[in-house]
Amino acid sequence: MERKHLAGAIVATAAAVLSLLAIAALGLGSASAQSDEMLIKVVAPVESIKKGSDDVVVRFEAENATNLAAFQFQLTYDPDVLQVALDPQSQKPLIQRGDFLGTTGREVACPDPESQPGVLRMTCVTLRMEPPGPDGAGTLATVTFTAVNSGSTELTLDRVKANNPDATEITPIQVQSGALAVKGGGGLNWLLWGPIIGVIAAVVVAGGAFAAFRLRGAGSGSAPAAA
Repeated sequence: MERKHLAGAIVATAAAVLSLLAIAALGLGSASAQSDEMLIKVVAPVESIKKGSDDVVVRFEAENATNLAAFQFQLTYDPDVLQVALDPQSQKPLIQRGDFLGTTGREVACPDPESQPGVLRMTCVTLRMEPPGPDGAGTLATVTFTAVNSGSTELTLDRVKANNPDATEITPIQVQSGALAVKGGGGLNWLLWGPIIGVIAAVVVAGGAFAAFRLRGAGSGSAPAAA
């Protein structure tokens, strides 16, 4: 009886080990499959940005791309924390395409991005069937923000699509959003407070001079003591 129980325990243990190995193999296969999927992600500065900064660059990156010919995305963010910066010459939003889509020599066309407070949309396509689109990883686009207030904001990426040269949609696509923190500017704003401090100092000096004049006048007007 004891031998039968021992044999049964060994068989059960072996079955459990085989089950765990099978589950681990499935997990590794799933992770491998996921790692082969195309990824479009937001890459934002990791450290907090100082309030007032007007050169906050956020990138949109592709990974595991295969024969990529077109893409589109929408980004939403908190307009109380960030605003899209404007080009000083054209006064257009500083949203620019990256170089990845054209690295194989394909002709790239990007209509003007749509930008309104809290949301921006961008689409880029390439023309003709040849040459093939790029593979691998690279920058799809960049946007430059101004940090208008302290706080934090999600950089939510959605409505993401990508196509091959024959207009076949690439699926599935993994999407990775981001986040950004803005800290207070710190220090004293001398443009605002300098004139105010100057006026206060002038008032204090004038008040001190007036008080000294009154005291001097009071001292000189007193009568001499009788002999």
